[in-house]
Amino acid sequence: MAIMNLIMSATLTNWVGKLLELLYNAIGNFGWTVVVFSILLKVILSPLDIWQRVSTKNQQKKMEAIKPKLEKLEKQYKNNPDLLKQKQYEVQREAKINVFATCLPLIVTMVVFFVVFGGFRALVTYENELMVEELDKAYVSYVVDYNESKLTDAQKTEVNELYAAAIEANPTAEPLYIKWDVLKPYCENPLRNIDFIEYGELATENPEKYAEMRNILANTYKAHLEGDKWLWVKNIFKSDTGTDVVPNVKSYTSSGAGGIGAALEDTQMHTTYTNLTDPAASELNKTGTWDFKKWNGYFILPLLSLLTSFLSTWIMQKNGPSNAMGTQEQQAQQQKQMKMMSYMMPIMLAVFAMLYSAAFAIYYFMSNVMATLTTLVVNGVMKLIDKRKEAQNPVIIR
Repeated sequence: MAIMNLIMSATLTNWVGKLLELLYNAIGNFGWTVVVFSILLKVILSPLDIWQRVSTKNQQKKMEAIKPKLEKLEKQYKNNPDLLKQKQYEVQREAKINVFATCLPLIVTMVVFFVVFGGFRALVTYENELMVEELDKAYVSYVVDYNESKLTDAQKTEVNELYAAAIEANPTAEPLYIKWDVLKPYCENPLRNIDFIEYGELATENPEKYAEMRNILANTYKAHLEGDKWLWVKNIFKSDTGTDVVPNVKSYTSSGAGGIGAALEDTQMHTTYTNLTDPAASELNKTGTWDFKKWNGYFILPLLSLLTSFLSTWIMQKNGPSNAMGTQEQQAQQQKQMKMMSYMMPIMLAVFAMLYSAAFAIYYFMSNVMATLTTLVVNGVMKLIDKRKEAQNPVIIR
């Protein structure tokens, strides 16, 4: 039936989305679901994460050990930059230094980011399509009851007989939609002088019932949002910005930046998306740009994501080795480029956090916090190990 197409289009194929859905069903609030998911993912990846940081620390020690050799080579081959790079590389290779070691954390971060981002996108689409399903059910239920109430007892008996036959012929179909499919053509039959009243027509025929229907749709939307609120964010599936709480049809169907990418054109909904969401939008969405009380969020998560990302990057750079080769001028240029790239990523991801769902921004923020804590703990443990080694093997000055 109509809504079954909607559900089929909302199936989750991404394992991240499936895991999030399982946690969501257990926790009941999606914001805290993302917090728990972020911690779990970081714990699962912690062996690799710790290995990366230990490896980076060891690389740093090796670079410090060969620093005198590198300085000597620079003086010896300062007029031949190409040969200098070759000699420096040979020294690093002899010391078993991996030139690309510092790139590994960045590569892993990018891979995890795109996998998780895809999962969040899938789940945001899925949950929004479920929202439309709930609204459509509420709408169909109300319209069916209203139109059926206008029938005579004999007509109701005829409709129920047709309904029972349709149910028997389609046992797996949604009974509510079968009732709609039976009742509407029954009422519209030219032999009967009965108008099947739908959304807009109800406003004209019975304004009181129209207001009641809109109130039911608004309450249905708000009830669904109860599990999608998190602290100051009203709808976790929209961005933590001054955007509307209820997405319009363009935002709902768009697969571009900030869009939900949900399907409408392949479904046979019983009224339009705008009709279903307008009651909630009229109540929850802002009336103007500066209607702060009705903003979905206040740019807090994107800002926190940016700050924690810079902090995490700064700590890693501070404790990471520099594998730049060549003359001092060339090394400075290489380090400048690497520094620029390392700061471009936090800015890029912060933009993602601002454009896409607040759920993704929570994940990004929590990941930065966990990464920073992991780096500090690993660095602290390695310093203690180094001190113990120094205590066991004191340097004797003669």
